[in-house]
Amino acid sequence: MLTYLTATLMMALTAFSDPGTVPAATAATRRAPPSPSEVLINGATVRLKYCVACGIQVPRRRTC
Repeated sequence: MLTYLTATLMMALTAFSDPGTVPAATAATRRAPPSPSEVLINGATVRLKYCVACGIQVPRRRTC
């Protein structure tokens, strides 16, 4: 019974929480795309691409 109540409470908290999305960049804040940067993650070099819509650099396999 305690597990059920905990699971229900957590699902309700998740359903009514703010996901924290990044707002789209406006024309005033949009800038020229920088050169692609490379970061080291767990010993592997990962290339970041620039999202024109959001105005941030995002890792591979992330949709914007």
